[in-house]
This record gives sequence, C-alpha cells and structure tokens, in this order.
Amino acid sequence: MGAAVLFLGLSSEVPDVGDIEAYFAGDIGPRYRPTVLLDRTGTIVVAELTHPLASDQRWLDWGQTQSGTAPSRFVEATLAAQDPEFWSHNGYRWEQLLAALTARVFGGRQGGATITEQLVQQTLLFTGSAPDARLILQRAHLAAQLTRRYSRGELLTWYLNSAHYGNLAFGADAAALVYFGKHANELNLAESALLAGLPSDPRANPIDDPAAARRLQRTVLESMLAAGYITETEAERAREQPLNVQAASVRAGLARSDFLQYALGQLNAILGEGADSRGGLRVVTSIDPDLQLQVECTTETHVQRLLGGDPGAIVAAADGSACVAATLLPPMRPGDAGVDHNLSGAAVVILDPTNGEILALADVESQGPDTLSAELPRPAGSMFDPFIYLTAFAGGFTPGTMVLDVPVDELSSDASSAEASSTAAEYQGPVRMRIAFVNGYRAAAIRTLELIGLENVLRTSQRMGVRPAESLFMQQDQPLQDPAVASLNDLAFSFAVMANGGRMVGWEGAPPEQEAPPRELEPTAVLQVEDASGRVLFSYEPSARVVLSPQLAFLMNDILSDEPARWSTFGQANPLEVGRPAAALAGLTEPPTDSWTVGYTPSRLVAIWLGNRDDEPMRLIGRQNGAAPIWHALLRYATRERPAEAWTMPPGVGTLDVCDPSGLLPTAYCPQVVQELFIQGTEPTTFDDLYQPFRINRETGKLATLFTPIDLVEERVYLIPPAEAAGWAQAAGIEHPPVEYDLLYPDRDVHPEVQLLTPEPFDLLRGDVLVRGTASEPQMDYYRLQYGQGLNPSRWVQIGSDSERPVRSGTLGRWDTSGLNGLYILQLLVVLSDGRIETSAVPVTVDNEAPEAEIISPLDGDRLSLEASGELLLEALARDIFGVARVEFYVDGRRVAVADQFPYVAAWRPSRPGSYQLEARVFDTAGNLTISDVVEVVVVP
Repeated sequence: MGAAVLFLGLSSEVPDVGDIEAYFAGDIGPRYRPTVLLDRTGTIVVAELTHPLASDQRWLDWGQTQSGTAPSRFVEATLAAQDPEFWSHNGYRWEQLLAALTARVFGGRQGGATITEQLVQQTLLFTGSAPDARLILQRAHLAAQLTRRYSRGELLTWYLNSAHYGNLAFGADAAALVYFGKHANELNLAESALLAGLPSDPRANPIDDPAAARRLQRTVLESMLAAGYITETEAERAREQPLNVQAASVRAGLARSDFLQYALGQLNAILGEGADSRGGLRVVTSIDPDLQLQVECTTETHVQRLLGGDPGAIVAAADGSACVAATLLPPMRPGDAGVDHNLSGAAVVILDPTNGEILALADVESQGPDTLSAELPRPAGSMFDPFIYLTAFAGGFTPGTMVLDVPVDELSSDASSAEASSTAAEYQGPVRMRIAFVNGYRAAAIRTLELIGLENVLRTSQRMGVRPAESLFMQQDQPLQDPAVASLNDLAFSFAVMANGGRMVGWEGAPPEQEAPPRELEPTAVLQVEDASGRVLFSYEPSARVVLSPQLAFLMNDILSDEPARWSTFGQANPLEVGRPAAALAGLTEPPTDSWTVGYTPSRLVAIWLGNRDDEPMRLIGRQNGAAPIWHALLRYATRERPAEAWTMPPGVGTLDVCDPSGLLPTAYCPQVVQELFIQGTEPTTFDDLYQPFRINRETGKLATLFTPIDLVEERVYLIPPAEAAGWAQAAGIEHPPVEYDLLYPDRDVHPEVQLLTPEPFDLLRGDVLVRGTASEPQMDYYRLQYGQGLNPSRWVQIGSDSERPVRSGTLGRWDTSGLNGLYILQLLVVLSDGRIETSAVPVTVDNEAPEAEIISPLDGDRLSLEASGELLLEALARDIFGVARVEFYVDGRRVAVADQFPYVAAWRPSRPGSYQLEARVFDTAGNLTISDVVEVVVVP
C-alpha cells in the first residue's frame, strides 16, 4: 500500500517496462544492442559504441535455474558487490531508496542501486550521474514493475549482458575480453572480483584508475566472504594474485575521431552524463560521410606534401576510394616541393551556417581519445581581426576609413637608410580599413584596436561565439603580439554568424566537458536520438539569435569576398579564389606556429588549422601554402553540386565613390577613385586632403611665389601623410613637397600708374592697416584690393569694394586684418577698359596674436630680502611667434624698468619694506600687448 501511494502518478511519466526486450533482440539470437551513431541520412553506421576487443562477446544466459551458461563465480561476485538481496526484494530496497532521496534533499551519500534499478538506468531511464528525487522514484517504480513482470533469472541475465564496465565494455563477457583477453567463464576469482564491482563506478577500472580498481576488488572480496561465497584463504589468495590487464590494447581501441568525441559530448549533455556509456540508442548525427572521408584524405595529402613527401602523391580515402577533393589542391610552389616544413598536423571543421550543423570534423594528428583537437585554443593572429574591424564598423568607422599601417614605434634614427627603407617596405602606410583587414596588416589592426578599445573587441568576440580564454593581447614591450587565442570550433561558429547574415543558429545547450564557458548556442552534431523501442528522446530544432545587424554582416561578407582587395598579398596564385562568391580570411601567427583559413559561402563554411601544437615554428610557411590550399580544395568540393550564391545587399547600405586611400570624397587631384560601401549615415562629407597640389618653380625646385615668372611655374600633386606616418614616408622614399619658397624676382615691368607704396614688402602688420599707392592708369575701369595667404595664394579675399576713382600716391583703402596671422600677399588689381589687368603686390606678415607674458621671479607670495646693493631682480617669461619687442615691468602701477632682449631681466630698488604688486607688460614686434597676472610680494628689511 505504501509503495502504491509513493509511486502514484509516476507511471504516466515513464516508458513501458516491456520496452526493455527491444534492448536485447538480436538478428541471430539475444544480444545487448549497442548504441549506434548514424550519418545525417540515418542509413550509414558511423560508429558502434562497443570496444573492438569485445567483438567475440558471448551471451551469458542465467535462465530459470542456476544451470545456465553464466559463470557461477562471477555471478556470486556480482551479487555480493551489487545486490546481495537480489533474489528476495521487489526490485528496490526501501532503506536504500530513502537513503538516496535523503542524500538528494539534504545532501550526503546516496544508497546503492539494486541490480534491477541499475538495469532500468542502463536501458529504460536516463538519470545522468546525479539523478534528482523524481528520477530516483521513477527508477524504483520501473524496477518494481520489472520484478513483477519478468523472472529474476531473466533480469540477472539482462544485467550481466548489459552492465557497463568502463571503456565501452558492455556485459560481463565483453569486460573479460576487453580487460583480460579471455571470456567470462575463464576468469579467476581475482579477476571476477575486480570486474564485478565496476558497474557501480565504471571509472574505477584498471585502465583509468588502477589503484581504485584494486580497492574495489578488495571490497568485493570482503562482500563475497561475508556472504559465504568464498573462504578467507581464497580471498587472501585473490588479493595477492597479479592481474595481467591489456592496457595498451584497450587504449588503442578507444581512439575516437574529433567528430565522434564532439557528438558523444553533446549526447551526454542532451540525455545526462553517462549517456555514451549505455546501449540501445540510435543516434542520427549531422555528419556527411562522403565529405568526412574527403576531408580526412585531402588534409592528410596536403600535410604529407608539406612534410617533404611526393608533391604529386594523393592519399586514398579511408574506405579505399579515390580522394577526389585532393585533386583540387592548388599545385605546390616549386620551393615547397620535397621540403620538410616542420608541422605536426591539421584540423578541419565544416558547418552549414544556416542551421548550425557540423558536416565534417577531422584531425590528421593523433592526440589520444581524451583530446578534442578542434576545441583546443591556439594563438589566432590575424584571425581575430574580424572582431576588431567589426567593432570599429559598429562604432561608426567604415570600410573606407583610412588607417595607418606604419611601424608602431618610430623608425630608429640610428638605422642606415638601407635599413630604414627595408623596414618601411614591410608596411603599407595609409590604407583603407577594407584593404588592411582583408590582407591582415598587423600594425593597422593594432592602431584600429587602440581607437576602439580592447574591452569592446573582447565583448564583440564573445557575442559572436568565441568563448573567453587567456588573453594574449599586446603587451607594452611586445606591441605586435598575437591578439588572442581561440579554438577552431569557436572561429568556425563565429564566422558562421557573418555567413548567415548576422544570425547565430545552433543547439541551445553546451557540451558539459568544455573548459571554456558555454555559449547561448552551440553547433550541433546530433540530429535525433531514439531508444531501442523507437521512442524519440531528442530531435534537433535549430534555435537562432540575432547577433549582428544585416548591414554589418553584409559589410563583413563584402570585404572578405573582395578578391581584388587581397591581390597585393596573394598575387595571381590566390588559393582563396574558388570560382564563386566566397568570403575568406587566411592568417599566420608570428612566430609561425599556427596557420589558419576560415571561409564560407552562404550555405557552407570551411575552417582549417595547420601547425604545431608544441609551439615549434614551422618553416617556409606563408598564407599561400599553409591552411589555405586545404580550404580551397574542400570548399570547392563541398559546394560542387550547389549553385553559386552571393549575399544580397540589405536596405540601409549604399555605395559611394571615394578617394583611395583616404576614404574621403574625391577631388581633381585624387589619383585613384574607388567605389566603397557605407551604412547609411556613415558616408564621408569632407573632401580628400591626402593629395595636395603645389606650385613649383621647375628650374629651382622650390615653391613658386606670386612673383615667380609664370612660364617657370608648374603644378605638382604630392601625397601628404599624417604626422604619425611622416617617418615611414621618408624611409619609404615617398617624395614630399619642397619647404623653401622661390626667390623673389625683381619687378622688371613696374607700371608707374599701378603701384602699392605702403605697406612695404615684409612689413609686420596688425589691426587696421592703411593701404596707399597709385591706381591712375588712363584706361582704368576700376581697381580692387585683395589678399591671399602664403607667397603663392590659391584663393583671394577682396578688401572693401571696387573703386572707379583714380588715386595717385594716396589712400587706396583700409585693410582690417583682425583674425589673420602669418604670411600674406597684398595685391592691387587694376582692370582696364579693354579687359586687360595690371597688378602690383607685396608680401607682408600679419600678427594679431598677443604674446605670452608671465613673471617667473619673484613668485606670488614670496618674502624678499634686499641684496647688499639694495636692489631686487625681476624676470619675465615672454614669447611670440614673430618676436618680442620689449618687456616693461610695473610695480604698484608704475613702470620701473624695461628689458628689450632675452633674458628679460631688470633691477628694481624698493623704496621701503612692505607689500608690492608686480606685473609685466609684453609688446611684440607688431605692437600687440599682453599684461601678465599680478604677483604680490613682501619686501622685508
């Protein structure tokens, strides 16, 4: 009655116990059905979860009596270790059930499960490694139903043939074959006792934990002794007996591909820890078996060639078929043939970015069964650049924004010109972000990173799917350090967001064994899971998250698929060109330990890593011959039957002609105009100022002035880089304009009726200037005064209005120079009635900027003692761009001294002890005045 009340309502939530028979139905007799992993079509077996050493496994049949084929000593050890009251209880034991529930609710050690409960957990019910209270009750409920429906002999037979003993050994005979190379009826007492305790804790096996296995063996022997199955002498002999475990063979048989490891990790996350340690499941995976075969043999072919193998040899596929994809590998460069490039292997991930499914996952190097190579974080180098530039574009920068690819540190002044030129040749100078990004220019990426901030980039990378890892971002003493680390799976999944128009698509869960924090979504390797009865336990339904705006995603895809943009790096033999629209990025770390290529079409993404996991630099590896050729071959193969696809420009994105490389609106002087993409609102509004015209005297090579004969003047256009790139430009041999002005030629044809008299050449002017001269040519229609900046103005500003009244040696007008400073040309222009023009001009300097003035001795608040002479020294700081005329010192409003040359020092004799207020009045050569702040001092006797 108590059990009925306790289990009330649970029966509707659990499977029918009759489903257990499906787990033991074989084609030619009873057998425990192993879990099988199938390809994406559900027709091809990818793997069976049984150890290959157990291929000769026999069925152990207890039957209805003890005269069956199951070895009695092993059965005794099993009953003593797992369930001494097996023959009498109702499938569960109340005290153990309550102990398990108490442990779950209040914490503590759980009671052991009965053999029947273990059978339930191995077949009908998924409880994981830490079942909750409801699952514990469901397990006991099913165990009770099994006990009522089937005989104890049947239950024990099923248990002996299905229990997991670790290392994919399912069943006692399989365990005997795997660990000891013999059948269960050939086991001695020591071996039987060691194996019988393993179903309670399969990890305590003699391969993974020999010490724990020995402790478990002793515990089982004590239980057998207590149950009367063995004598003390037999127990002692078994304790001392050596065990010959075939460890090497067991480990070799457990080798798993990267894809299988990932799929089993996801299976555990879906159904609970330990789901990969049970049978009867039918797991449909996302793998494309043909593509997987081609990935493996193509990658192996390229690696063998780079290790010095025959450059024309092709490794066959694992099933013996031809490696068609390897024929698509670009030909090796002549310098690569027969050369050992010192690398350890390569890894590949192929995804469908539209649904997050993994189509292939492979590693050509043997890392052991516990290593998932595609999940190992490695230095990413320029593969982290998408997150840098994506952050920049999200912040208002554009693919056309100019960035400087110049040395982060100034070129050494001690370096020879040849050394400086060699260093400068490694950099590109001013470039558009599009060009810097797609070609992986490191200095440009670092300058962009400085503009937007490291923390912002890390947030972008994590939002895109790169899980946080130890940062390798640049240090102060290593400005070009690789920016971050990432795994191949992380890079593939994050690039898939861009391929899919800004949407992350995948499985809403995380494999539990990953060290890095989980993402919201994960790429999937499992499409469906069924139990032995055909009940669907899991069916993959893709989840989606909008990570990027369609506009940002389109910018990234357009840049990464811009083949002409990377010609400067890859030249004509470009392995990233595949004959269809494809976005791709190839990266190489410094030192060259890791070569990467990740690229995609809208429906297929291929990610490649090639290198040395021991951080030993490779030899002669560049972006053209590392991972890129594998990517080239596999993308072409993966898309061979698919139509060419491209990304559609979304609303809010447009094109505009800009000047290269400034990215600004083109002028007549821009040598190269290109069409660039812009998100609405980020288009440039100013004109290019990188290319500027200068008028040059062709004979002297100096800047022409207004007075240079017109037949000697020619216009030249120069690239004027920003100040930060000046050192690079000089070392790179970029021609810069002259800085000296041409000589002032004498006015050989002075017109007596068209002359400027004042101001005179190079007069220093300020404020309101009276302009005097002559404008009285008999045929004069009108005259005009105008000024322009510099010695050869490109534009003129009229002074006042035109005048038709002739003037001889008189006032022509007044020039208000307020707000002007520097060198100017003042010009008199006389227009004659026949259309001819006569001019007269003078260069002048305008100074309307007041000088700097400050008393620097004594200081405000000083207490001063008179010198023996009875005088004190006053000193002022006075500066002006055109020169200081004089400094006047005032004490209490009365001028006491004047200094007209540096240093501006004067002596002052105080009339009495007491307080005084000092100030300095500084006059520059143009007459501008500045009065310093008042300094108060106290003179003491």
